[in-house]
Amino acid sequence: MKFLSYSFLVFQILVSCQSNKIQDEKSILGIWRLSESVDHSLSSANKDPLLEEAQKLEEGKDGHVLSLFSDKSFTELKGNGEYFYGNWSWLEKDQKIQLKYSDRKIVYDVETNFTDTNAVVLQLKNPRKELTFIREAELLGKDKEEPFYAANNVWRIKPTKPESTAELENRLANYFQHMVYLLKAADQRHLDVISFEFSMGIIKIYNGGIGIHEYEILPQEWKNTYYDEKDVLEIYELYANYLKTSDYRGASSGSWVKDDYKIALSIYNDIKLGKLQAPMISE
Repeated sequence: MKFLSYSFLVFQILVSCQSNKIQDEKSILGIWRLSESVDHSLSSANKDPLLEEAQKLEEGKDGHVLSLFSDKSFTELKGNGEYFYGNWSWLEKDQKIQLKYSDRKIVYDVETNFTDTNAVVLQLKNPRKELTFIREAELLGKDKEEPFYAANNVWRIKPTKPESTAELENRLANYFQHMVYLLKAADQRHLDVISFEFSMGIIKIYNGGIGIHEYEILPQEWKNTYYDEKDVLEIYELYANYLKTSDYRGASSGSWVKDDYKIALSIYNDIKLGKLQAPMISE
């Protein structure tokens, strides 16, 4: 079975906005990737224009995605593993947007435009900060089936205490739920390349198969979603032993994305049905 390695698509779009503003609720919905950031609270002591331009790209170089959904919820993911979610609302007749987090509210002037290459740009500005996003994908029509919808990312929220085996299984199930929708969305959007940059963890994606990564190379960002290393090891052993005793023998569709979607969905179903094997206890 051939293993496919995926490198996420890194791109930079030089924003040159046309005058055709497209300001309405639908125009701000979607998956947005940060292109430039200007922090006005940091005084610029240097006079090097090239360095100042480079600093605009600094915040987004490790990845920063904002997802705005039609039910007025949003999620925000950063390349260092930070995850936020909340609700958004219009202020002042669609001229300002408020992002309400669990511990704070941020208000931005908001504007959407086309670039000269017909990319859609979302600009958020307030006295402290200016953020420029490029729309990476439009919504598919069902918020709850978007991979970055909050309900599909509960696994990212670190618990405040050790979890029971049942809780660990639920966390793994939610991670598979996220991956199922990631594969489904990729198929529906007819993507040639799938970005797993915000979803790397225990699941190893093959061409027509799903396995497990070596424990030693598990991303620290994924480990950090568990209370401690002990809980990580327990769920790793549960999943590893499940794979040793389980097979998926469904017919191939000819598309590795569709096939992996079905396999991930089958594993998700088994986890929800309590079919993970108990880890072997060494004597």
